[in-house]
Amino acid sequence: MIRTQRRTRAAVAGIVFCLLLSATLAPVSEAARPPDSKLGGPERGAPTATAAGLATTNNTTAPDNETTGSGVLSGAAAYQLSHAAADELVPVILVFDDHSRGSNNASNESDAGTRARRRAATNRTQSDVREFLDARRANGTAADVKPFWTRNALAVEATPAVVRTLGGMPNVSAIHYDRPIYATGSVSPSVSAYLDSLSAYGETVRPDSARPAASGTESWNLESIGADDVQDRGITGAGVNVSVIDSGIDDSHPALRGQVVRWRDFVGNSSQPFDPWGHGTHVAGTVAGRADANKSVGVAPETRLFGARALDEDGQGSMSDVMAAMEWSAENRADVVSASLGASPFPLEYRGERAVRPNGTGASDIELYANGSGVYQASARYDGFKPAYVYVLVEPTQVGGEQIQSDERRAEVMRNLSVTLRDPAGDTPLRGVDAGWWFEDGRVPDAIAYQRFSPRNETAIETPGNWSLAVESDHPESVSYRYRATAYYPSNGSDQFSRYVDSLVTTTDTVAVISAGNAGLLGNRSVASPGASAGAITVGAARQTASGVTSFSSRGPVGFGDDRRPGIALIAPGENVTSAYSTSQRDEAEPYVTLDGTSMAAPHVSGTVALLLDANPNATRADVTRVLRSTARPLPQTEPAVGAGMLDTWSAVNETAALPRAVTNETAPPTDPDGDGRYEDINGDRNVTLADVQALFAHRDAEAVESTPEAFDFSGNGRVNVVDVQALFAEIRTS
Repeated sequence: MIRTQRRTRAAVAGIVFCLLLSATLAPVSEAARPPDSKLGGPERGAPTATAAGLATTNNTTAPDNETTGSGVLSGAAAYQLSHAAADELVPVILVFDDHSRGSNNASNESDAGTRARRRAATNRTQSDVREFLDARRANGTAADVKPFWTRNALAVEATPAVVRTLGGMPNVSAIHYDRPIYATGSVSPSVSAYLDSLSAYGETVRPDSARPAASGTESWNLESIGADDVQDRGITGAGVNVSVIDSGIDDSHPALRGQVVRWRDFVGNSSQPFDPWGHGTHVAGTVAGRADANKSVGVAPETRLFGARALDEDGQGSMSDVMAAMEWSAENRADVVSASLGASPFPLEYRGERAVRPNGTGASDIELYANGSGVYQASARYDGFKPAYVYVLVEPTQVGGEQIQSDERRAEVMRNLSVTLRDPAGDTPLRGVDAGWWFEDGRVPDAIAYQRFSPRNETAIETPGNWSLAVESDHPESVSYRYRATAYYPSNGSDQFSRYVDSLVTTTDTVAVISAGNAGLLGNRSVASPGASAGAITVGAARQTASGVTSFSSRGPVGFGDDRRPGIALIAPGENVTSAYSTSQRDEAEPYVTLDGTSMAAPHVSGTVALLLDANPNATRADVTRVLRSTARPLPQTEPAVGAGMLDTWSAVNETAALPRAVTNETAPPTDPDGDGRYEDINGDRNVTLADVQALFAHRDAEAVESTPEAFDFSGNGRVNVVDVQALFAEIRTS
């Protein structure tokens, strides 16, 4: 059997960060574009067979049939099957009909009785398929069967004939391709590919990669959200279980020794925690790195960690492996699953080179589809990825038959060209804007055209078919140009991975914290799956030096029309975050690095949830989500970019359970004569008068504030600023 094909496919897909492997097979020019039949679907306009018109069988011993069950295949699954060898094992996920399950909005979905009924229903509806697969595993035509009960689904690797037979079996309602999933690094690879092209013409916006930890900056993130102050009050996440679903955890790291209490390797066979890549250790360190290590890096340093290794040494995995890791975590009573992974909007790219005559128009076909499934078949069933926008790059290469040698000459030619995108009827329903935000100076260089085309009414691109990239020229000589047009298909929240997370959080007591992804340069509608889940707490990345979101942080909204929602819950520190790193990747003496990404932001929220549950063990998932949003610091950016605002750990925990004040005697020992939790009596004479103001300013130096900030926090907001002076004077007026 050709089982190595799965990893090969994932590696190829990783180059362009597509959700569908076939994006790497996208047309590169009109002339090279294969006919529709080569893409795994019917010819354009041809009807698609429905389930009612296909032969089906309920006999688990029946011969495998190449046509049975094709009506339940998603487009991506149909494409993979049509391109697989007869004996190749293709990874798929089956979804089953289960009418015994209630609405995802049911309030008692996670009680023990409901869970037991769900497990029983899963076993009942999957019984025929499992029996069938037991026989097929014996002859090598199926392998790696993984049933799920939180969502009635089953993952398997099987030959095309077996998969099609499965589609005709009882209760199987849909079959999906088991998509590749990736850790959310500092920038999405699909974005990186454009940055490589654009960087030839100017300084592009690009976050840094891993770098050694800079001395003195390692705790800025904890201080900015007030996590250090919460820890000072004795709230440290003790007794709370957080499962880090990632590339593993190096529990030999000095910040993490003894904190991994459960471990499972879903992509290998290691019985002991390890991390051959380092990403998971960095995430785990931000969640729970101990304060007595060389550097204080963790939001909740006494949290108990679960290590669920679902990504390999290259940061790649599969949707089913991550689903299995999430379900294992919930079954082992994880309070939080922290997943800094996903798949960004997948691109379908066309590129080539054209010539345009004086006062003429060059036209290139750009095929747009109703959704992700439509890329491969006419049916639009079972796929939650809709076309939302198209990026177009045009670069003049020759004029009058001669190669352009300078950017100045290229800019001169570019001034004579105009770029439009026309639908199959020849109209221009999309609005094109210069994508200057990709460059450091905020403008597209004169030597190229780089535009984002999107619907004027903020919907999906609703007209599938053969669109045309038109380049008009009024240059007196013929012009040759290179073009690159990429349509992006983001999740609308109904893709199978997002729906699995929805099921997980409504059938268990687990809180799901997911990174938003790092495709923010694409603009709005760039949230990765499963961050597109309505049930997840989806986290964007905040900047260190300014109040706002990073350029690389993916943005909402998710969905269209009445189903539209912001998509981002809140943002957290995601730039210059120092944390633990695998000792196999860094010297044991200094195993810390600084990273950027929404991968770094999500564990701040996971750690904060652990602190919330430590302060109030009875808090529910709804309570946690409400408190995080209600206490977030508002920001001027729009809600799809920052959600409710910047994570405020102090305020969130303080709202959950009022925190005591930590008071020291190092500087101007305060008292609290009125017992209100404020320390207005600076000089300790049991009166609040102007003498206390004088004492305040006498001791309000940097050292005093840093050593006893609580002594000056009269407003009780967890910070020392002008509001505290106002609060002090207000107290004096009423005394």
